[in-house]
Amino acid sequence: MGIVRLGAALALCTIAGTAGAECLSAADLGRGVVARFENGDFTVMRRQADGYLTIEENYVDGTPPTRFRAHRGIYFVAEGESDGNGGIVPGTGLEVVFEVDPARLPEPLPGVAWEGPTVNVFDDGSTRNEVMSVHFSAAPPLTLSGCDYEVIRAEIRYDWGPDGGAELTYLYLPEVTTAVILSNQFDGDDLFTTTPVGLERHSK
Repeated sequence: MGIVRLGAALALCTIAGTAGAECLSAADLGRGVVARFENGDFTVMRRQADGYLTIEENYVDGTPPTRFRAHRGIYFVAEGESDGNGGIVPGTGLEVVFEVDPARLPEPLPGVAWEGPTVNVFDDGSTRNEVMSVHFSAAPPLTLSGCDYEVIRAEIRYDWGPDGGAELTYLYLPEVTTAVILSNQFDGDDLFTTTPVGLERHSK
């Protein structure tokens, strides 16, 4: 569902909740929130003590879960196959090294854009240069689990030079301070799209 770069494989706003619906906010990320998608996939997002989010994507087709670490759910700094215990399976990890602290990168706001170089560092020590670019724009509200969330659309491009690249679209929810994926596509591959349908507090 999300971008896995190991080779194979969003106007400031408020929440206008429907009566009786439990609408979420950034405070809920401490315990964790779950985004659910129409195909049965789901993503668990939690804020850590350092302000970063851990994001674990779970797939209904049996593909092993992928675990990410990101700022605002937009600026990804690590990824790999989840070991089911809060870590990454050895040999599947990737670190994304920015030249600037990702916490200082632009807040998602309509009309804001950013581009900069990063380095992909794989578990075996090999590296790959990358250029990440992101453009934020206003988008229609999104109804999830009975709550209307206003969103900011984030169009992200990862460029790997002669190795091609990938493009992703996320919907950033300012009131919750994280994002849900809408689509991704590797250069030369078919476009993958998904539809977020629910957002709820994590039960554990």
